[in-house]
Amino acid sequence: MYEPLGKLVCRVLKEGGSLVMYAGHYALPQIFEYMKNSGLKYWWEMVVKHNGSSRLLQYQRVYVMWKPLLWFVKGNSLRVLDSIADVIESQPPSKALHGWKQSPIEAEHIISKLTIQDDVVFDPLMGAATTGIAALRLKRRFIGIEK
Repeated sequence: MYEPLGKLVCRVLKEGGSLVMYAGHYALPQIFEYMKNSGLKYWWEMVVKHNGSSRLLQYQRVYVMWKPLLWFVKGNSLRVLDSIADVIESQPPSKALHGWKQSPIEAEHIISKLTIQDDVVFDPLMGAATTGIAALRLKRRFIGIEK
């Protein structure tokens, strides 16, 4: 899904716009390649620190205590309103409605720093609409595509 995502985002983002996405540790090398080939520029990696239970990845024999948020930008300049912390303390979300639900803490942190009121936040892999809920709370317009 990362290769088509990179192409789509590069097409719809405005110059200086950002793509911030969760990424599996195991897939990082391939994700970086896909995003570079799509025309997006790697900007930074943020850490989402888990607070709650951890998950053991059997093959790698690693307890996962954090997850990466990768930040890519279209073009060479960045449209940022404020400095942003690269470590986000998360809280466990309820998985009652969606097994892959994410905490809104991360989305609110990112959206509040990279957008202004009435900007459009686009989530092409919407899932449980956590990003949309965060965007609407911050008075941003939201477009989501249910996967």
